[in-house]
Amino acid sequence: MQEHQADPVRIVQLSDLHFGLPGQRDIWDSLAAWLRQTLRPDLMLVTGDIVDSPKKDLFHDAKDALDNTGIRYYVCAGNHDTYKKGNALGRFFKRSSLGGNSPLFYATFRDAYHGCDNSAIFEATSKQWKLRIFSLDTSEHAVYSAQGYLRLEDIEAIERATRDTDDADLVIALVHHHLLPIAGREATVQQRTDLLQLTTMLNAGTLLGRLVREHVDLVLHGHEHCQHLARYGVADDRTSDLVVLGAASATGAETLKPCNHNNACSNLLELHSDRSVLLKEIKFHEGQWTVVEPGRHLFDAQRLQRSRVLRETREKSVPTSRVVKHIEMTHDRDGVIHEHRTEWLLEPTTFTIKAVNSTGTPLNPAVSVDFGFGPRALDIIKGHGDASDFVPLEEGDHVWGCKFNMSPLSGGDNLPISAKRIDISYVWERGCLLTQSDLSLLQPARAGIFRREQMEFGTLRAAARVKMLTLCVSLPKAYRPNSRDVFVYRQDPGDDHPTNDEKLRRVLEESFDSNGSVRYSLTITYPRQNTRFFIAWKVPPRRALTEIGAAFVDSVRKGEFNFAQGFGERLVNSRLPKGVAINSSVALYVDKSEQEGKARPRIERVNWWAHASAPQERQIPPEEAALGSERMLLTQAWWGSSIVAIGGAQKSWPEVEEPAGMLPGEKLVAVLPVGTDLEGREEVPWGVLRLGFREGDWRNENPRNILLLQTVFNECMFSTLSEFFARR
Repeated sequence: MQEHQADPVRIVQLSDLHFGLPGQRDIWDSLAAWLRQTLRPDLMLVTGDIVDSPKKDLFHDAKDALDNTGIRYYVCAGNHDTYKKGNALGRFFKRSSLGGNSPLFYATFRDAYHGCDNSAIFEATSKQWKLRIFSLDTSEHAVYSAQGYLRLEDIEAIERATRDTDDADLVIALVHHHLLPIAGREATVQQRTDLLQLTTMLNAGTLLGRLVREHVDLVLHGHEHCQHLARYGVADDRTSDLVVLGAASATGAETLKPCNHNNACSNLLELHSDRSVLLKEIKFHEGQWTVVEPGRHLFDAQRLQRSRVLRETREKSVPTSRVVKHIEMTHDRDGVIHEHRTEWLLEPTTFTIKAVNSTGTPLNPAVSVDFGFGPRALDIIKGHGDASDFVPLEEGDHVWGCKFNMSPLSGGDNLPISAKRIDISYVWERGCLLTQSDLSLLQPARAGIFRREQMEFGTLRAAARVKMLTLCVSLPKAYRPNSRDVFVYRQDPGDDHPTNDEKLRRVLEESFDSNGSVRYSLTITYPRQNTRFFIAWKVPPRRALTEIGAAFVDSVRKGEFNFAQGFGERLVNSRLPKGVAINSSVALYVDKSEQEGKARPRIERVNWWAHASAPQERQIPPEEAALGSERMLLTQAWWGSSIVAIGGAQKSWPEVEEPAGMLPGEKLVAVLPVGTDLEGREEVPWGVLRLGFREGDWRNENPRNILLLQTVFNECMFSTLSEFFARR
């Protein structure tokens, strides 16, 4: 489990280097040294005007300077890389000695320029980012002054650059000319020279529209030597806004002036492991290069994932499916799961629930499907001839599955069918751990990555491309963790372990249900497919006994009050058949671990009772027990549940080990928590009462007999506790 965020991917945008200008080389050398030795970015993107005029010696000088940084880089051409001093003189002079020489740019930077037909893929494998980058030459076909222009066939080629970008996290286009107005370069009063727009991009609107429709995330430009940030969008729900980012001159170049440190500025993009992107500036301040903090937010995970989904679907419909999963953890340590899916595509033959948990057992699965004509319940397909609804799967430890028959609803067709709504429910019996004492019951091999850190969790995976995913976890009020101990984790495809996601934690909502339970809700839009999300929290320690509970334990431990005897005598005089009551034993257990300072819960027998026809030695309840499994009968009573186990019956408890379950000769065992307010579970039990019966035919589990037992137990418990209160 990764608690700390990995270092971000750092990308520097350099623009308008203008090799050949006076003072440029000194500024570049100091910047390059700082980039190489201090910042050490993963990638540099150079958005044109690398040289001041397209001369062979300047190009070679610039390429050597960029290569010597040792940093990978990609480039696009600017007007100064194409025309002398950056000015095209018209179609006649375009290829003359007075015009441009763009082939020299491509010959020099053949390995660093990637157009629409050979877009570059940059992967920061260890940091889980994959980028698609391509360049557009807005100068080559411009014929007047410093204007920009892109031919229609070159704009249409953008579709080829973004094809097969389904797995790209970020798609970036490099251009030189600005595509939107820049306030910092606008005049305050009108002038006659405004008639001549000598530096504009002539068909910027057409280019922007195409970039948006092809789901490009970010376009970088230079040209105007001015920082610029804007968003551009069109009125189409199938698109996302395009971020347009301009950079000033990295070497402080100004028209007709030497380069100046004080004007130098570049952009720094930080790509974080939580899939967010921040923008910062690099400036020369007080004699040194520095990154200006704190930066500005460009993208979050949801925005980038939506764009990625749009690229994946292309001409198909945008995902509209929603998934809501609610995990209600009860006092009994059961997990009650309700999951709702809308606009969901189903296989025509079977629908499978998969459940994973290292504790407890999944029970009572149910699925209903609504195709718009009302919900219909699906029938379970029994596995391997077993009567159980859930069966273990071979996919891994603690993985269970339950299959439902879809054939009656699909009409025998083999094509997937779309459901308006699917409702899924099941119960993880004894599957939740609410206190540190509960966690200590687990064997290390079963603890898992969160539980080893004294945490419990709920999780949900984006099993398909969906519009929205919501995970809710409810806890009894008595087990509410401290707010600072609740976390959100994310595990992307390919990750070995979940990562703590602080940004998602900030959108986690906390509320209270009508029954007093605390609820935590996390909603993610356009989650990455197969990403798993977790709500996890530090579980609190088992609460201490109240004053009266502590007095009870002290009294029975000292022998001042034999609770087991009082309960047993009332049992003999109860409505139970005499043969059943006489052949029984009663033992009271209280906590021993606190006395011994042990984290693992242990309980000790402080008093016990048996009728005159005493049981044999091997039938005497054990003196103490370590609560080593959530399946143990005594453990469940320790968690506040009353349990009855019947020997020889089909539904008897799986583990019948001493001291967990039945003793030789016993036909029925009941374990009861002792204490007040057991219905509300607002107080931990004072102790655990174990009742063993050696007579009676319980195998048929006659409901009347079980109901009689419950009634008698409640009456005896109330009467015996009343005697204790009276003695106080």
